[in-house]
Amino acid sequence: MTRNSGSRFADNAMTAMARSIPLALALLAAIFLVAPMAIIVPMSFSRAISFEFPPPGYWTGYYAQYFANRSWLDATAKSPQSARCWNNLGMTLLRLTLRSRCWCGNRVFGRSGTG
Repeated sequence: MTRNSGSRFADNAMTAMARSIPLALALLAAIFLVAPMAIIVPMSFSRAISFEFPPPGYWTGYYAQYFANRSWLDATAKSPQSARCWNNLGMTLLRLTLRSRCWCGNRVFGRSGTG
């Protein structure tokens, strides 16, 4: 084995490790975000009035009350509409802010606002 092929192997190993670091970080972030569901979902079926883990018993009474209450269902139906409205407002304000900076000649994202 020549010295050159050994350094190529080391370069390939470093490249593979450099590619695996973002994957490992993404996996850790996903576990961090999803793992609490393993506790919260079973607790949502608990008989306890307040949060207890492990739940003393299971029932679907809270879900039955939720689906039987028309005001909760109306609020749930309006929630995506409200989120969409606030998102559109925020994006419009962001665009106006960036556009006004470009018009004033300030640099935004590495570009000058003159062109």
